[in-house]
Amino acid sequence: MAALWDAYPLGFLPYDPMALPCFLPNLPQEIMYKICEEVVGPNEDTGSLARLARTCRTLNQVATPLLYRELKFDAQGHFDWETNHTRNLGTTLQALFTLQGNQALGSAVRSMELGPTSSTLWRINWHITFGMFQAYNATIRHLFDLDPTHNGSFPRPATTMALIFSAPNLTSLQLTTESGWQDTNFLLNKHNNRVTGPKFILANLTTLNINHSHLPWNRDAGTVLHKLNGLLHTVPNLTSLTINLARGGTSMTARLPNLTTLVLINTHLCARGLHHLTRACTQLVHFELTHDPESPHKRFLPVSPGQVLDCVVPSRHTLQRLCIKTWMPEDNMANTLTQQQFPLLERLGGFPALRLVGVDYRAVVRRQYEDGALVELLNGLESLQGVVLLGVEASGGLGGEVEMLKRGIGCAVWPRLRAVRVQSLGDGGFSEGIWTSLETLLGRMGWVAAPQRAERMEMVTAGVSFVAVPAWAVE
Repeated sequence: MAALWDAYPLGFLPYDPMALPCFLPNLPQEIMYKICEEVVGPNEDTGSLARLARTCRTLNQVATPLLYRELKFDAQGHFDWETNHTRNLGTTLQALFTLQGNQALGSAVRSMELGPTSSTLWRINWHITFGMFQAYNATIRHLFDLDPTHNGSFPRPATTMALIFSAPNLTSLQLTTESGWQDTNFLLNKHNNRVTGPKFILANLTTLNINHSHLPWNRDAGTVLHKLNGLLHTVPNLTSLTINLARGGTSMTARLPNLTTLVLINTHLCARGLHHLTRACTQLVHFELTHDPESPHKRFLPVSPGQVLDCVVPSRHTLQRLCIKTWMPEDNMANTLTQQQFPLLERLGGFPALRLVGVDYRAVVRRQYEDGALVELLNGLESLQGVVLLGVEASGGLGGEVEMLKRGIGCAVWPRLRAVRVQSLGDGGFSEGIWTSLETLLGRMGWVAAPQRAERMEMVTAGVSFVAVPAWAVE
């Protein structure tokens, strides 16, 4: 894709195609696409498509849009900088004018990756003329009904949003920014300061990934959810949403009723912000939330494990994969927080469809001098197939919990359970004494040792495997 602009002259785009005395123009577009794919081959080489497009004007009309199905280039800065200070602005303007000028090209785009982390980038230093700026201003006014602000520029994400809405059939979108996100609420129509609906709708967009670069000086800014409110209003049929470094969200008005996958990585949210994001999600199948360890709680108390569970209650009949790793208070602070202020996890029985559960071991309510908290947490999950315990401390009373789990397995409380995985709290892993005691305990309960690897212990009983690994292990 990097050589796309060099592969064929832009002037050859078929704005006024000539009528050809052949049957090709009469074929349905889908059949023409298949013909081009068969000619080019399974790898869909860009150079081969470009050569095919130069064969004749009819094939040019069909093959050229195929070059635009997956767009990946550096729109870095277009989310948060003014248009006249943006790096690679000429590249983005050229792409914007091309897609706006040829509806066939814009309609052919199915995937976009915009941001500094794109694997394939368009990096061409286009000369930006005064005419290009005039055309750009006219395009933004036409699309969003906007006038330049007092400093002579449009709202900062306008360029990127215009590029996105030039592809009405877009199904997958990935946005990455290096600094704080700017407001996208200019995409909304308002009456008396109330939202009446979005100015555009991307009806086919089903997958949205929003990333934030891990830069130490702006990490705390993160991805502010209420600034994404306008963009989320335009994707009513979204099914998969992944957000990195999510922040805020207390004033969100967008609803995502068709969402089935929601992954929030390195978040720092309060209970209200998470509730506003999930309140209309009634079909979630996969939900994952991990707290940002480098963002200490301040100004507000981060969402607790029990509050996270309350936020996904609308999906209690469909949720199959659940992973919760929230901020946990230190020992000195934990003594001052009550169960009402910072509720932990007690039971998951209200989510009968759960198959995979991953929770922080410290987030499970444990009563003093009593074992069986995990059994109580997982009781009633007949479809359970796997359990992941995160943040297990060496002195966390794991032995008694494992013994209770073994009894539950023997009584077929979880008939489909096949794996229990334990990760240590720190990167140092479990001490040698803990390894030995766990192995002895499991062996006494009838678990058979599997082939061992460094820093990893595995035992098997009744078709269920027990694996203990350090926090850094990836399998």
